[in-house]
Amino acid sequence: MYIGVRPTTNRNFRAGMNYKQILKGPGAAALAILIAASTADGIYYNSPEALAVAILLLGIFNIFLKPLLMIFSLPFIVLSLGLGILIINACLFLLAAAIVNGFYVESFWSALWGAFVLGVINIIASIYLDDPKNRKFTVNINRGGRFQSIDKDSRVSKISRQSKASTKDDDIIDV
Repeated sequence: MYIGVRPTTNRNFRAGMNYKQILKGPGAAALAILIAASTADGIYYNSPEALAVAILLLGIFNIFLKPLLMIFSLPFIVLSLGLGILIINACLFLLAAAIVNGFYVESFWSALWGAFVLGVINIIASIYLDDPKNRKFTVNINRGGRFQSIDKDSRVSKISRQSKASTKDDDIIDV
Protein backbone atom coordinates (compact mmCIF):
# COMPACT_ATOMS: atom_id res chain seq x y z
CA MET A 1 0.00 0.00 0.00
CA TYR A 2 1.29 3.43 -0.92
CA ILE A 3 0.26 6.63 0.86
CA GLY A 4 1.47 10.01 -0.34
CA VAL A 5 0.94 13.47 1.06
CA ARG A 6 1.23 16.41 -1.29
CA PRO A 7 0.79 20.09 -0.55
CA THR A 8 -1.86 21.73 -2.68
CA THR A 9 -1.71 25.20 -4.09
CA ASN A 10 -4.58 27.57 -3.65
CA ARG A 11 -5.02 29.28 -7.00
CA ASN A 12 -8.42 30.68 -6.10
CA PHE A 13 -7.24 32.78 -3.16
CA ARG A 14 -9.41 35.76 -2.48
CA ALA A 15 -8.85 38.53 -0.01
CA GLY A 16 -11.48 39.17 2.60
CA MET A 17 -12.75 37.97 5.92
CA ASN A 18 -14.23 34.57 6.48
CA TYR A 19 -17.08 35.15 8.89
CA LYS A 20 -17.61 31.43 9.44
CA GLN A 21 -14.10 31.18 10.88
CA ILE A 22 -14.65 34.20 13.14
CA LEU A 23 -17.87 32.78 14.56
CA LYS A 24 -16.62 29.18 14.75
CA GLY A 25 -14.65 29.58 17.98
CA PRO A 26 -17.22 31.30 20.19
CA GLY A 27 -20.08 29.36 18.62
CA ALA A 28 -18.39 26.03 19.23
CA ALA A 29 -17.50 27.07 22.79
CA ALA A 30 -21.09 28.11 23.51
CA LEU A 31 -22.47 24.87 22.11
CA ALA A 32 -19.87 22.82 24.00
CA ILE A 33 -20.62 24.52 27.31
CA LEU A 34 -24.36 24.03 26.76
CA ILE A 35 -23.86 20.34 25.97
CA ALA A 36 -21.42 19.86 28.86
CA ALA A 37 -23.80 21.61 31.26
CA SER A 38 -26.69 19.40 30.18
CA THR A 39 -24.71 16.14 30.29
CA ALA A 40 -22.56 16.66 33.41
CA ASP A 41 -23.86 17.31 36.90
CA GLY A 42 -20.88 19.42 37.89
CA ILE A 43 -21.09 22.12 35.20
CA TYR A 44 -23.82 24.76 35.30
CA TYR A 45 -24.45 28.46 34.86
CA ASN A 46 -27.00 30.83 36.34
CA SER A 47 -27.65 33.23 33.48
CA PRO A 48 -26.95 33.72 29.77
CA GLU A 49 -24.70 36.65 30.73
CA ALA A 50 -22.51 34.35 32.85
CA LEU A 51 -22.35 31.93 29.93
CA ALA A 52 -21.30 34.72 27.54
CA VAL A 53 -18.59 35.94 29.91
CA ALA A 54 -17.32 32.37 30.40
CA ILE A 55 -17.17 31.85 26.63
CA LEU A 56 -15.32 35.14 26.17
CA LEU A 57 -12.87 34.30 28.96
CA LEU A 58 -12.25 30.79 27.58
CA GLY A 59 -11.54 32.36 24.19
CA ILE A 60 -9.04 34.80 25.71
CA PHE A 61 -7.39 31.96 27.65
CA ASN A 62 -7.11 29.88 24.47
CA ILE A 63 -5.47 32.76 22.61
CA PHE A 64 -2.99 33.97 25.22
CA LEU A 65 -2.58 31.48 28.08
CA LYS A 66 -2.90 28.08 26.39
CA PRO A 67 0.13 28.48 24.06
CA LEU A 68 2.35 29.41 27.00
CA LEU A 69 1.12 26.45 29.04
CA MET A 70 1.67 24.13 26.08
CA ILE A 71 5.26 25.33 25.62
CA PHE A 72 6.10 24.84 29.29
CA SER A 73 4.44 21.42 29.47
CA LEU A 74 5.64 20.12 26.10
CA PRO A 75 7.56 17.13 27.54
CA PHE A 76 4.45 16.05 29.47
CA ILE A 77 2.28 16.45 26.37
CA VAL A 78 4.68 14.31 24.33
CA LEU A 79 4.95 11.62 27.02
CA SER A 80 1.18 11.48 27.45
CA LEU A 81 0.67 11.27 23.67
CA GLY A 82 -1.35 14.47 23.56
CA LEU A 83 -3.59 13.85 26.57
CA GLY A 84 -1.76 16.65 28.38
CA ILE A 85 -3.57 19.13 26.11
CA LEU A 86 -6.88 17.83 27.45
CA ILE A 87 -5.63 18.39 31.01
CA ILE A 88 -4.53 21.94 30.12
CA ASN A 89 -7.98 22.62 28.66
CA ALA A 90 -9.61 21.26 31.83
CA CYS A 91 -7.44 23.56 33.97
CA LEU A 92 -8.45 26.53 31.81
CA PHE A 93 -12.09 25.47 32.22
CA LEU A 94 -11.62 25.46 36.02
CA LEU A 95 -9.88 28.85 35.90
CA ALA A 96 -12.75 30.36 33.93
CA ALA A 97 -15.21 28.97 36.45
CA ALA A 98 -13.19 30.45 39.33
CA ILE A 99 -13.22 33.92 37.76
CA VAL A 100 -16.77 34.17 36.39
CA ASN A 101 -19.58 34.62 38.87
CA GLY A 102 -22.54 32.49 37.83
CA PHE A 103 -20.52 29.85 35.94
CA TYR A 104 -19.64 26.82 38.06
CA VAL A 105 -17.49 23.73 37.60
CA GLU A 106 -17.56 21.57 40.72
CA SER A 107 -14.65 19.17 40.18
CA PHE A 108 -11.68 18.44 37.98
CA TRP A 109 -13.53 15.50 36.40
CA SER A 110 -16.37 17.79 35.40
CA ALA A 111 -13.84 20.19 33.90
CA LEU A 112 -12.19 17.29 32.08
CA TRP A 113 -15.58 16.31 30.64
CA GLY A 114 -16.19 19.91 29.58
CA ALA A 115 -12.77 20.07 27.90
CA PHE A 116 -13.45 16.79 26.10
CA VAL A 117 -16.84 18.01 24.84
CA LEU A 118 -15.24 21.30 23.74
CA GLY A 119 -12.58 19.40 21.79
CA VAL A 120 -15.12 17.17 20.05
CA ILE A 121 -17.34 20.14 19.14
CA ASN A 122 -14.31 22.03 17.78
CA ILE A 123 -13.38 19.06 15.59
CA ILE A 124 -16.92 18.79 14.24
CA ALA A 125 -17.08 22.55 13.64
CA SER A 126 -13.75 22.44 11.80
CA ILE A 127 -14.98 19.67 9.54
CA TYR A 128 -18.21 21.43 8.60
CA LEU A 129 -17.18 25.10 8.68
CA ASP A 130 -13.69 25.09 7.14
CA ASP A 131 -13.52 26.24 3.54
CA PRO A 132 -12.48 23.31 1.33
CA LYS A 133 -10.68 25.74 -0.99
CA ASN A 134 -8.18 26.53 1.76
CA ARG A 135 -6.95 22.96 2.19
CA LYS A 136 -3.31 22.68 3.09
CA PHE A 137 -2.80 19.11 1.86
CA THR A 138 -4.39 16.11 0.19
CA VAL A 139 -3.76 12.47 0.98
CA ASN A 140 -3.25 10.08 -1.93
CA ILE A 141 -3.71 6.34 -1.44
CA ASN A 142 -2.53 3.82 -4.05
CA ARG A 143 -3.61 0.20 -3.72
CA GLY A 144 -2.58 -2.07 -6.52
CA GLY A 145 -2.50 0.40 -9.42
CA ARG A 146 -5.71 2.21 -8.49
CA PHE A 147 -5.04 5.81 -7.41
CA GLN A 148 -7.45 7.63 -5.09
CA SER A 149 -7.07 11.23 -4.01
CA ILE A 150 -8.78 11.81 -0.69
CA ASP A 151 -9.16 15.35 0.63
CA LYS A 152 -9.42 16.56 4.22
CA ASP A 153 -13.17 15.93 4.27
CA SER A 154 -12.50 12.19 3.67
CA ARG A 155 -14.38 12.17 0.38
CA VAL A 156 -12.91 10.55 -2.70
CA SER A 157 -12.35 13.40 -5.12
CA LYS A 158 -10.47 11.76 -8.00
CA ILE A 159 -9.87 8.19 -9.11
CA SER A 160 -7.50 7.52 -11.98
CA ARG A 161 -5.08 4.87 -13.16
CA GLN A 162 -1.47 5.60 -12.27
CA SER A 163 1.54 3.51 -11.47
CA LYS A 164 4.09 4.17 -8.76
CA ALA A 165 6.75 4.86 -11.36
CA SER A 166 4.83 7.79 -12.83
CA THR A 167 4.40 9.71 -9.56
CA LYS A 168 6.82 12.39 -8.46
CA ASP A 169 8.93 11.44 -5.45
CA ASP A 170 9.86 14.94 -4.30
CA ASP A 171 6.73 15.74 -2.24
CA ILE A 172 5.66 12.22 -1.28
CA ILE A 173 5.99 10.50 2.07
CA ASP A 174 6.11 6.70 1.71
CA VAL A 175 4.72 4.60 4.53
